[in-house]
Amino acid sequence: MELFFKAPIDDVDINGLNEFLKLPKLIDTDIEKSTANVEFVLDPQLRNWGINYISVLPRRVSYTLQWTVNDAEDLALEERAAIIAAGGIEMRNNTFEGTIEVDSKEQLNGQEWQLNCEIDFGANGSFQIDTVEIDFSKMTISLT
Repeated sequence: MELFFKAPIDDVDINGLNEFLKLPKLIDTDIEKSTANVEFVLDPQLRNWGINYISVLPRRVSYTLQWTVNDAEDLALEERAAIIAAGGIEMRNNTFEGTIEVDSKEQLNGQEWQLNCEIDFGANGSFQIDTVEIDFSKMTISLT
């Protein structure tokens, strides 16, 4: 018996974005916060005397990441070219903007996502997904 759930998670941590975009670390990349959508299954392990334990099994995490580089007029031409190569679109107000669609079921630039779940049930039987961490340098998505 599996129980399917979907949950919106507002607390999303992003790591390794500049490395993934192949941008120098000195370029300040701002991230617009949005909500991650998490699909997971609760899988109780039943015994004749009751429930032995319940596993939390993540099935899919999706997230739309919008990134911005401000003050582009201060950047060298090669830095501006790197931002454009990363998918950034130059805007009128001296900024670059880009979007990355993250879906744990889909490859991103030919790489698979590794989905980690670090959720434990409390003593009262409750659990909660507090944070989704997306690490582009390790291609991991962690639920904590």
